[in-house]
Amino acid sequence: MIINRTGRRMFPYVKLTLKGLDPAGLYDIMFDIIPADTNYFKFVDNKWVAIGEAEQDFNNNFFKPPDSPQIGSEWMAKIISFQNVKLSNQPSCKCGIFSLRTLKKYLVRISLIKHKTDIFSVLEIPVPVSTFVAVTAYNNRQVIELKIKSNPYPKAFRYPKSSSVSEPFRSI
Repeated sequence: MIINRTGRRMFPYVKLTLKGLDPAGLYDIMFDIIPADTNYFKFVDNKWVAIGEAEQDFNNNFFKPPDSPQIGSEWMAKIISFQNVKLSNQPSCKCGIFSLRTLKKYLVRISLIKHKTDIFSVLEIPVPVSTFVAVTAYNNRQVIELKIKSNPYPKAFRYPKSSSVSEPFRSI
């Protein structure tokens, strides 16, 4: 997953549906990105290899959808999308921008919080299939082409840059 200073949209992004909630119960949903490992990684011989202990991670806040909290029947009736989450390599306190360390493995965690009178219960769901390594550039041409074809966001790679060099002056 590519990260940059200003924050780049996570792609593919996470979307989910919920089942089995109490239809009348009040729930919050929280999105988080957590370390999947404590090491730095390097891509060697077509695989990620641990190369040493990583620095401490940035302190990130959970991302909560703007329509949270809602009752269970509302959550179960729709697809919950986190398409606006961004990834950065700079510390940020903005909601929806997660600050990550380059060459570290991360994964998504969804937390479901059920509100009850004066108490609440929390179910944390790590999503192992979402594991990724944060990088600042792809070094594999096949990965670059796959991301360009699949990702609707990287317009800079899709359209050729216009040349700023004009034709030389011609006398008549």
